[in-house]
Amino acid sequence: MRKRIIIFIPAYNAETTILDTLKAVDEAILHYGVEIPVIVVNDCSTDKTGLVIQSFVEVKTYFIYEENSENRGERGTIEYYFEELRLQYDWVFLIHADDIPKKEWISTMAKVISDVNDSEYFTVWSSYDNLLHENGKIIGGDNQGDIVMNNWTPKDAANFLAKITASYHVSGAAINLKLYFQIGGFKAFLQQYGDSVFYASGILKGYKDVYIRQTLTYYRIIKSSVSFVSKRTNRDIKEIIYIIDTFSSILTPYHIKKIKSFARNLLIRRFVKSMLSLNFVFMWNNFKWIIRLGI
Repeated sequence: MRKRIIIFIPAYNAETTILDTLKAVDEAILHYGVEIPVIVVNDCSTDKTGLVIQSFVEVKTYFIYEENSENRGERGTIEYYFEELRLQYDWVFLIHADDIPKKEWISTMAKVISDVNDSEYFTVWSSYDNLLHENGKIIGGDNQGDIVMNNWTPKDAANFLAKITASYHVSGAAINLKLYFQIGGFKAFLQQYGDSVFYASGILKGYKDVYIRQTLTYYRIIKSSVSFVSKRTNRDIKEIIYIIDTFSSILTPYHIKKIKSFARNLLIRRFVKSMLSLNFVFMWNNFKWIIRLGI
């Protein structure tokens, strides 16, 4: 029996990128040869994101446009709609509004999904190319081409978390809806490292995953993205503390030392940069975090 698949695109203030994403998704559907419903959700954007989406989907019967009644954030939007979709679909293909799937994205992922046991595998994901938005430069990812069936242990989850900047990226991934809720879904407040926490949580629940060593998407890097905002507000440091506290039962002293060392290096670089730019408020903020972490 064919698995029930839907594509989900949350969008917020993405007027300059969303059209590229929509066109690429449409091309991937045509390449697959089977119409798949696509839900595109405008999360109360303050720019022309909604207009751009509507002008595209009005001539595409399998694209569905939705608007949030309030700004829920990316994770909150996913949580809200996945709750509705869980009874109708088996797998969700998730793509962010600033990322671009390649034409083989759906067909490759769908083939793998058709072969896995839905009671065991919680996600299928692939490598990706980095796309620098400002100059269009592409930095290639893992393209060795093989498919890796992962059956990790709690120790593996701890090693994964200790890397912090881990490889699992939910944009472009397929998520098993039933197991998504068994795992506990995404944490809406984890905007920087939510992908890593979700992946590690799936491992700790005893579920498996599939990694496709082929770049099936372009991950667009933008200076206004969550990652760059995190650097300015130290949101990522707060999330690192959450990871240490939440997974303390599996993290060894070595893991914690490694994670804190990563955070320390981030804070020192930011402290020096803020000092050179005479940004005393940010400099003081970084200093307080260094003291708080005891590093």
